[in-house]
Amino acid sequence: ISSDGAGVISNQLMKPTIFYLEGKVTVHAFRRDGVRAEAPRFANLASLPVMGSASVMALPLQAGPGRPVLAALQVTTVAPACASEGSMRGPTVIGDVGGSLALSSSQVTGLQLLCNTAAGILDMRRRIERVKAIRGRARDCLSLAAQVNCAHNLGEFEARAKMLCTKFFNVANVRICFFDQERQELVTTTMRSHRRGEKEVVPSVALVGRRNFMRHSVKEGIVGRCVRKQAVFH
Repeated sequence: ISSDGAGVISNQLMKPTIFYLEGKVTVHAFRRDGVRAEAPRFANLASLPVMGSASVMALPLQAGPGRPVLAALQVTTVAPACASEGSMRGPTVIGDVGGSLALSSSQVTGLQLLCNTAAGILDMRRRIERVKAIRGRARDCLSLAAQVNCAHNLGEFEARAKMLCTKFFNVANVRICFFDQERQELVTTTMRSHRRGEKEVVPSVALVGRRNFMRHSVKEGIVGRCVRKQAVFH
């Protein structure tokens, strides 16, 4: 990390310092001057805002009442032992007088407005990214259905469905079970794990030869439970 003579960082990637709050909440702390950030002065997100102390103030970035806290802005004074060594060795300095924060009510109101505005922008970006992800998954579903529908026989359908579903769900393998209503059993073929980067060969003609089949009762396993309950389990 580099800075100019005034200590201002520009066009540099800030590396966060990771802290852990109560309830196993992970906090990524950032500072503009490249120095390791100070630990949070609040125990958990529910304790925000912190404004009663003379040496620290912490405000939540929250889009509205009852909405999740997206981030927090913490302002602290310089520690007495580090005050003579410059601000690069201590916490952030914002108008400290005698070891306490000298912020007027209008300045605190401005910081709260800044936090609310930033939280609104972050919340809007999260919503946009969520919509993009849902649309992308929907397009992948339509593409999967179209490719499976092009199968000419049962063997090709099974191979296409396994390969495409493996990529769609990002898993090692996919099992397709056929339901035997007379025997109340699930019939499946022997599985083979799909390795990342491995090219899958989809048969264009019916497979010839003996295939290994396995039968499972609908009273066994999660797939059998899915058949009995007629519900989706995940």
